Amino acid sequence: HSTLEHDASFSRNNLAVGDNIHFNATVFATLNNLNPGIDYYNMTSAAQVLVQRLAEDNLINPNLTNTIKEFTIRIIESIFYLSVIGNVTTGVAPKNFGQIFFSQQRLPLEEGWHRSEVSIKF
Repeated sequence: HSTLEHDASFSRNNLAVGDNIHFNATVFATLNNLNPGIDYYNMTSAAQVLVQRLAEDNLINPNLTNTIKEFTIRIIESIFYLSVIGNVTTGVAPKNFGQIFFSQQRLPLEEGWHRSEVSIKF
């Protein structure tokens, strides 16, 4: 905890309130249910989820760790998943790819995902 794993995750509980290792569908619902009727994630939806998850976790965990380090990790994590499972140039990722990536912890190869032609550089 507090190395790469952090509070206010998109898909896991906080360490202080439960299992922070395994996928949690209730926690993931914040991201998964965002933008009903739209079949993709983008930087706007990622930012909305960052704000919403932090607010939700502050309610259940008043000792939430939220320093600049955790904030930065969450931002990089969002950029990473949008770039890897989506279009690295536009930052748009299909929701079905995100659902598989987070819940099954795999790349959605069977669903049509393929490696980007553009290198991702961090």
